[in-house]
Amino acid sequence: MHRKLAVLGATLAVATLALTACSADGSAGGGDDAAPATDKVATAAAAKVKDVLLRPTSIGIDEPIAGDVPADKEIYFMQCALPACQDLGNTIEASIDAVGWTLTRIDSGLTPEDTKAAWGQAVLDNPDAVITSGSARAVWADEAATLAARGIPVLDMNSSQEPTESVPVNHFGPAEFAAAGERLANFVMSQSGAGTNAVTFMVSAMDVTPIGTAAFTDTISENCESCTADVVDLPVDALGGDLSSRIVTYLQSHPDVNWVNLAWADMMVGVPDALRASGVGENVRFVTVGYGAAAMGYLADGDYLAAIDTPSGYEFAWRHVDTLLRMFNGEDIAPSVAHTYPAWIVTKDTLPSRDETFPSVVDFADQFKALWGV
Repeated sequence: MHRKLAVLGATLAVATLALTACSADGSAGGGDDAAPATDKVATAAAAKVKDVLLRPTSIGIDEPIAGDVPADKEIYFMQCALPACQDLGNTIEASIDAVGWTLTRIDSGLTPEDTKAAWGQAVLDNPDAVITSGSARAVWADEAATLAARGIPVLDMNSSQEPTESVPVNHFGPAEFAAAGERLANFVMSQSGAGTNAVTFMVSAMDVTPIGTAAFTDTISENCESCTADVVDLPVDALGGDLSSRIVTYLQSHPDVNWVNLAWADMMVGVPDALRASGVGENVRFVTVGYGAAAMGYLADGDYLAAIDTPSGYEFAWRHVDTLLRMFNGEDIAPSVAHTYPAWIVTKDTLPSRDETFPSVVDFADQFKALWGV
């Protein structure tokens, strides 16, 4: 899951787009099950989700650093052997370049053995800070403790783990995954109101997915007595395997389900074709989290997918430099680690591109540079 929520690509300079309708008449998502205008569940949910249908304009930090940018810092990025990690490294490197530091990418592979070896290299090399993502913290906990004892910051991201003494920062962590689940639940209810019957497909072996799933189901259950919110926990081998057929089988046996929440965007691959082949009608609509070329294409075409909650990946990647600047200067890091990441639910009408990933905030880099005085 970590890698799915961390997919980052080339920055697009696109104009701020207008708010799509998220009203009780179901205009944002379409479909035959739109809630009537008098539906109290839809009306309440629409009010909660209204602002996150607007493209955000702020990175969520407005307090500049107090000191100067320190020179000659070498930062290590523990980069896993996946394309998503490569893309993330590119985005982090752009933020490192903005302050004149050096980024060294350490190949941390995919296996625990490779990851452990990479962290051992970091301990030997003694960099000024280490940034990581996409691997279980237990694998490198000892190395993180060694680095912390030397006063070397270790910053994590996209992790289900809370900050600790050794790893004092986790950008985009449990609170953000839960918030995304809550937002999508309200989007769904804003469309179908008291007639919402939803199911989430997740993989609990990927430890961040239960967080968003719980928030999604709890939000529906707590705000709509007549609604349903089921959960299907898939085995890992369903990914890249029989995922589509499992979704089809479930929907055929649960004809009342009108919304499907997928734990991340790449789970959409091949699903629309499988649904059409099975005869499952397009009154079933999907929501998900993250980027993904296939998912963005489905969204652009209105092909079953109604909304994507974007993970503000560019913005939280650049927050690492903001955090390190404040750490190196002995300043309070509270502004940098506050849970104020940009939030945006993208629909067909507001999708900036069907081909490339995009920042939530168009001028995010300029806003960070203004905070840093560079």
